[in-house]
Amino acid sequence: MNASPSDRLSELLAELQREASGDRAELAASSRRCNWLQQAEEREAQALLEALVAQPAPEAGSPADARLAVVLAQLERRWRPTEGNPPKATRVKSLQHALREAIVAAYRHLAEGSSGRHHLLGILAVGAEPEMRGLADLMAEDPPANPVAAAVPLWPLFTRTDYQPGWVFPRLLDGLSHLCVASSVLDLSNYLMRHQRVARHPASDRSRQLVELLGAIVGRLGQLETRPVTPEDSLEQMRDAVSESVALAVALCDALALIGDKEAIGKLYQAMDLGHRRLRVESAAALARLGEEEGKSVLVDLAEEPAARLRVLAYAEELGMIDRVPQEHRSPESRAEGELVAWLASPNQLGLPPQRCELVDSRKMFWPGYDDPVECYLFRFHYDLGDRGFSGIGITGPLIHSFRADLSSLAIEDLYAIFAGFGAQHDDIFELDVKKLSPAGKSDVARLERRLHDAGYAKIAPVELGYFLGEKTLVARAERDEQQGIVVADAQAEHWYPSPAEPTGPGPQEIYCLYKGRKLLEAFNA
Repeated sequence: MNASPSDRLSELLAELQREASGDRAELAASSRRCNWLQQAEEREAQALLEALVAQPAPEAGSPADARLAVVLAQLERRWRPTEGNPPKATRVKSLQHALREAIVAAYRHLAEGSSGRHHLLGILAVGAEPEMRGLADLMAEDPPANPVAAAVPLWPLFTRTDYQPGWVFPRLLDGLSHLCVASSVLDLSNYLMRHQRVARHPASDRSRQLVELLGAIVGRLGQLETRPVTPEDSLEQMRDAVSESVALAVALCDALALIGDKEAIGKLYQAMDLGHRRLRVESAAALARLGEEEGKSVLVDLAEEPAARLRVLAYAEELGMIDRVPQEHRSPESRAEGELVAWLASPNQLGLPPQRCELVDSRKMFWPGYDDPVECYLFRFHYDLGDRGFSGIGITGPLIHSFRADLSSLAIEDLYAIFAGFGAQHDDIFELDVKKLSPAGKSDVARLERRLHDAGYAKIAPVELGYFLGEKTLVARAERDEQQGIVVADAQAEHWYPSPAEPTGPGPQEIYCLYKGRKLLEAFNA
């Protein structure tokens, strides 16, 4: 029997008052129990927020704070579109005044370092004019302390076209005094200008402030570049400081160029002299936009560096100077190399570009998910890290990816296949850990395991059960003729892959990607 609205709210409030452990399983269970918030009535949301304000706020970073963040994330999904939760036809309708006031009060009540209060801003970010103005006030006065959390509420404003920029500007620019939100605010203002949502850059009247801020940030980055690292320095803190400063400097360069303020030229030259590649590209592009020939020359020269190439080409096209970039850096192969290197250098991958990258193979073929043949490029990249180094294989074209495993033992056709198997997306293609199978799944594993035993395999250790377009496959570690390896068994045959000499070679997951990819590419390119 379903709980009534009052009962489920009471249960949730009681849970929030109980001691929390912060365990992942506990958080996942809390998220499931409160997923009804995605369909909550406005009065329930208001009652929840008013109850939160009536009790002490959890300490930032505590288990109770983490649990509350889960609850607020579910509440945000009530209004904010997410995958599997399509936008409501009335989602831009203004909230009831009492609910809007409860959202603002709850946000102000939670600690500055709260891991979940930015979800309340997310509700305001998809609202109508009153909510948007409330969002701008909070972002200007008291933004989330974490730069990522501070940026998230502004993301919908890049894609929404049903609001007036005047609802949030110039108020959002008052947040420039908070470094955690300054770059996101400028990025939004630059986006609105570049996409002609505004006739005049929102920060035009604050150009002098932007020039001064750019000078301060460039000076800070210069000190970080020249100051020797001491044992007391935290590399993580230094990396975060550089990342935050570069993000703001990049946004400032773009803003000043779009505004067209020539008073910024001196500071832009200083930024272009720094060693950070991304900042050199942005400052050179800004100088080029302001008519500085040296900026144009430096921008063209930077196209030689794969990690900067895509941004250089985009700016060169935007500025009408693409013909100045050498053809060798504009070719499809060079663009593909730039895509892979930029992907490798992103913070969620390796965080820095490889020292070397060379084309291994390229070909045009049919690929899963594409109606027409697509150009595919394989590159080998190398990292030289003092006495440690490693190489890898990456692909661009239908997807951008590289495996952590060493794929050097695979033939070219198998390299394409392993990436095709990795990228395959279909409701009838998935894998399940053998430890989490239903009784029917365990029976399927036992049947395929017996087949492997009858075929001469020994020491069979099942890893996962694959479902491939209606066919069940077993992925297992095993031995054959006293040699260790990985075997994939389906209804027709066993596919054996001896373990490579290097322990960093392909494991069960990579081998199953190879199995899937071979079948898919053979079918698509018969």
